[in-house]
Amino acid sequence: MEIAEQEMGHLATIQNLLRAIGGPVNFEREHFPFRTEFYPFPFTLQPVTKDSLARYVATEMPDRPDIPLTQRPVIDEILVRATRANEFVRITAWAPFTAGWRSCARTS
Repeated sequence: MEIAEQEMGHLATIQNLLRAIGGPVNFEREHFPFRTEFYPFPFTLQPVTKDSLARYVATEMPDRPDIPLTQRPVIDEILVRATRANEFVRITAWAPFTAGWRSCARTS
């Protein structure tokens, strides 16, 4: 239930951001396959494995996770599995999508 609540919070946040910049509220879904220029990797339906799951974990992970040094091997394993599952292309989280936001934040 906690994850569902977080996702609803994300949805509300995005809708509020859209309204704040003058955009319309949008609840529509894209047709499959999704346009991949907005996503960190092409979406494909796959069985759930440690490697396929690692792609999503790596995508949601902060750029510099604040974790104890003893947990670093776990993060390294996730990143290795994510890269392998992504056909050996390193996942850079939401870099293409958020690069514009980050550059705007730096200049203001």
